[in-house]
Amino acid sequence: PPDPTSPSGVGIVLANGETTVEWVAPAISLTHTGPATAAVGQENVTYNLAVTNSGKIEAHAVTVTNPIPPGLQYQRSNPPAVVNGGNLVWVFDKLPPGQSYTMQTVFKALTVGTVNNVARVVTAERISDEKSAITIVGQPALKVGLSAPATGTVDVPVDYQITLSNPGTIATEKIL
Repeated sequence: PPDPTSPSGVGIVLANGETTVEWVAPAISLTHTGPATAAVGQENVTYNLAVTNSGKIEAHAVTVTNPIPPGLQYQRSNPPAVVNGGNLVWVFDKLPPGQSYTMQTVFKALTVGTVNNVARVVTAERISDEKSAITIVGQPALKVGLSAPATGTVDVPVDYQITLSNPGTIATEKIL
């Protein structure tokens, strides 16, 4: 208010200050990785999930959902998931700040095609994240070709050519 002895005067500054407010909350993020390729019939198609709280306070009721992708058959997970209507579900009571939970899922590849494996996390605080891991499921194949001259001469070396190729849709492993 103005100076009481001078009603028409300017106000007097009594103090100056600054206030800083730091909002604290959980900061939840999800990572989801898997193989770039897999072969039809392969039984150990493995995906890794990690939920991390980089915030300053714990998150509550952390729920991770991973729908079983078409073309894959669920084999197992660590920790074990609850299978609920075609979804793999993990529920954690809380996630402390600076901590992570990891999950690993193992599937069997059933059909040729592109698999989009999607996982989602949501907390009681309504913080969510969603990530995908893409895997191309194909069929490796081997083809062997042999070519040699039509005729040869006794005691003269004959040159042969052996050709090995993969006409399949993904790389072939462990050729012996």
